[in-house]
Amino acid sequence: MRNNNVCKFNLPSFSDTLSVSKYVKETNEAVMTLPAILNQHRMILITQGEGEFVFSQNVTAFERGDIVFGLNGETVHVRNGKQVTYLYIDFSGTRAEDLLKRFEIDENNRVREGNDGLIPLWEENLLSASDQNLDLACESILLYTFSRFYKTAPVHNEMTEQIIKIEEDFGTFENFKEKIKLS
Repeated sequence: MRNNNVCKFNLPSFSDTLSVSKYVKETNEAVMTLPAILNQHRMILITQGEGEFVFSQNVTAFERGDIVFGLNGETVHVRNGKQVTYLYIDFSGTRAEDLLKRFEIDENNRVREGNDGLIPLWEENLLSASDQNLDLACESILLYTFSRFYKTAPVHNEMTEQIIKIEEDFGTFENFKEKIKLS
């Protein structure tokens, strides 16, 4: 039976800042269950299914839309996988180390949930990448994905909190005016 894997490999990079070597769509569950030693960091986007990654004896559950990080030197394989497919990018360099530190990604904090919206972008990016632009396609999707990890918190300051409280206490402006007249 043929699978739908897509594997694209970059030429070796002489950059020590950020180097990407593989951009892969993995659909072969037999390959996923074989232990492999990572020789670079790996950003994995789960496109279908659920299961567990075993990273050097540490078990990490995953499901569709999760981004899971494997770290250089770890042994990794999938277990208890149910209809699993995923995309991944292997990357290394000083910029890679800086990004992992910046987003506090380590053995204990390797999953980012709720990234279903990135799946079509990753898939289209992989399929449209060619030998001429593969390095740019890999780097751009990797950096774009990292940039999405920042969540903007709602801005609340003291005045905003007071306005919200007044609105909750009095409802409409007319109710507010009536309350003031009665006081």
